Amino acid sequence: MRKLIPFIFGVSVLITPQFSAIGGEAKNQTFTANNEQINTQLLSRGAHYRAWELRGNEALEAGNYDRAIALYDRAIAVDTDQPSAWERRGDALVKKEEYQAAIEAYNEAMNLSTKTETQLETKIEATREKLGDQLSS
Repeated sequence: MRKLIPFIFGVSVLITPQFSAIGGEAKNQTFTANNEQINTQLLSRGAHYRAWELRGNEALEAGNYDRAIALYDRAIAVDTDQPSAWERRGDALVKKEEYQAAIEAYNEAMNLSTKTETQLETKIEATREKLGDQLSS
């Protein structure tokens, strides 16, 4: 069933429901497959900083710290002036207990940041304490 929907400024859109006889599950699978395809295209171009950073965030939240670090490195390679990838890279390094590298990432984020640096300073201090504990044991 096709339906023309009029929009403002005289533009109409042709709506064609897909898989309407199959049901919601097939629609969801199609959406997921299309979403993955779009993400793959974005990432394969290597030119979209935010796409790499978001993938890094997903990996970090899933506990895949090595992958998160690699994805943040890709984001940083695309745009070296963005502090958030450096900060999240530091977060992943802390989870891996690589405290010295985390401090370096946090310092880089602080050098690039234009926002208040209190949160980064707090992370640096907490990481220094963990590094001290690690060295003393």
